[in-house]
Amino acid sequence: MKKVLLSSAIAAAMGVSGMAHAVVDLNDSDATTNSSVTFASQLEIASTGTDLNDENGANGGELDVTNEIGFSINDGSTRFVRYDLSNGATFASTPSLSATIASAGVAATNIAAGGQDESFVVFEVSVTGGDAVQGDTLTLNMDDDGGAGVAADADISVTSEQPVTVSYALYETATAATND
Repeated sequence: MKKVLLSSAIAAAMGVSGMAHAVVDLNDSDATTNSSVTFASQLEIASTGTDLNDENGANGGELDVTNEIGFSINDGSTRFVRYDLSNGATFASTPSLSATIASAGVAATNIAAGGQDESFVVFEVSVTGGDAVQGDTLTLNMDDDGGAGVAADADISVTSEQPVTVSYALYETATAATND
């Protein structure tokens, strides 16, 4: 099952500096509240890549992306989720994925493909102790403070002033997720 949600999420476009929201929400379809992050127009973008992060943000996590799983994952099952960055943006460090499972189940997540220096990342998500339902959430931590097993300052690298969008897809197999 493939479900793709597109968002004008990370507006790496160099518009006027604005207020950053706590987390970009791919399920927010309301244009008046749809989350985006804007960086100052004075930034110099190198053709070899310029890293963007929120190290100076008061709360941190402004580049994190959250979305609903969109489909159930049964207890004991494994599925694969893929996030893609647009317009030549890449992950400057290793991103991580966390899951909020309402049934009190636990989801283990590991990178199966992509990640650092790539424009995509595929995570293997294994659920135990209860089913994950379509409304449970995943959070892609793109700018993390380096908790256990998480690369410090995972952020994105851009090579132009074009807006960067994030897309999400859920797959049943690793082959399908990596061949997208």
